[in-house]
Amino acid sequence: MNVMNARARGHLRATLLLLCALLLASCGDGGGVGQGAARVGGDLDDTGGDLTTRQVTTTTPSDAAARDLAVRALARVLGDDVPPRVPRVDLDRIVARAKAGAGYDSLVESTLRDYVTQAYDRIFRYRLDPATTPPAFAVRFDENVFQRLLGVVRGTGPRGTLALPDGRSVPAAAEGIWSFVAESAPVWGARHSGAANAENCVGGLGPRCKGTEGSGTPRPANTDGFDRMDGVRMNYIEMAVAVGSIMHDRSCLDPPYVVYCNGEPFPNPNDPRVQAAESAMNPPGIVPGEIEWRKAVYNIRDGRYFTYRFGPYPLDGSVDPAANDSTRSGMRAGSPADHFSDDIRLLPGRPSAGSSDQFAQWDVPYQREELGQTTVLFAPAGKSLDPVDGRYCVRGSFARTESNPFTRWGVC
Repeated sequence: MNVMNARARGHLRATLLLLCALLLASCGDGGGVGQGAARVGGDLDDTGGDLTTRQVTTTTPSDAAARDLAVRALARVLGDDVPPRVPRVDLDRIVARAKAGAGYDSLVESTLRDYVTQAYDRIFRYRLDPATTPPAFAVRFDENVFQRLLGVVRGTGPRGTLALPDGRSVPAAAEGIWSFVAESAPVWGARHSGAANAENCVGGLGPRCKGTEGSGTPRPANTDGFDRMDGVRMNYIEMAVAVGSIMHDRSCLDPPYVVYCNGEPFPNPNDPRVQAAESAMNPPGIVPGEIEWRKAVYNIRDGRYFTYRFGPYPLDGSVDPAANDSTRSGMRAGSPADHFSDDIRLLPGRPSAGSSDQFAQWDVPYQREELGQTTVLFAPAGKSLDPVDGRYCVRGSFARTESNPFTRWGVC
């Protein structure tokens, strides 16, 4: 009978072993694949020697060890006091990464990316909707901003601080990172201001998210709530906006004696100080802010307003959607929501016009700066505005103008 030589037997044995390994079978004299060990074939030598083997052992962190590593990474990114409040879905995601083998540095980077992504999505999400925001105001994740934050957060040494564009220095933790992202756009998003009695719902009808009681406009309402990764419950406030309210909120930065700012009464027209302020107005005899306030009132009367979702602000202390009067709504003094501010920097504004009295129609030209927040407020297509306010349409002009025997208007 024929006898195989040693070289042929070696090649045959190697081939059989490779096939067995691929089929995860147990064969030959080396045992099987399983129980965390893998048989790996070595190179064949020219003499037909046996396939070399080695055991490769993979270790998976225990649940406790993975959770501890995840909590350490969370604490580094969001602050030492935050991890117990982190929503379960976020904690589970980070623990899963740790169990898959991610190390501390990798977990810090991925956790920070998750939080920065959430901040961009939630702070600027309504500036991505072409129905209400022109493309120039769209805001998306900025990798350069993320890398700047990562450079401050990474490591294990003392926690760094962030220099915000508004001049403040804040801890590189949850609130500071959120505020840094909010101030990374040309028009800032709502963020922690560092002081109570902040300015929110800027451009909305009524003072500080209160709305206008008895006007027939929609009541301010909490909407689209979510949990931030540090456990803070946030929400938006949807409320009515008018061009007149945009203009009036700008005038409220002109102290003193401006009409109906911050809930204050109409200034006494016999007060010499008010009269001195009036003398600087055009036309004279008009109390500061009166033209803007009157335009807002007429906008409500004529149905020339639209809605916008302001925020997000912390739910704790923000407007009560069940409130039926302005004394119960708005931002509760001293609450977390009371510390969140919109962008109130002065930026280039859009032209408009007001009326000197109830019979005149847009006889007072208006061209002033706007507050940052109001520059992103636009009426959607199909909304009617005063015929002088085409620049406040999302398309930048009216689609058409209409009139009746009593008045005129434009349609966005």
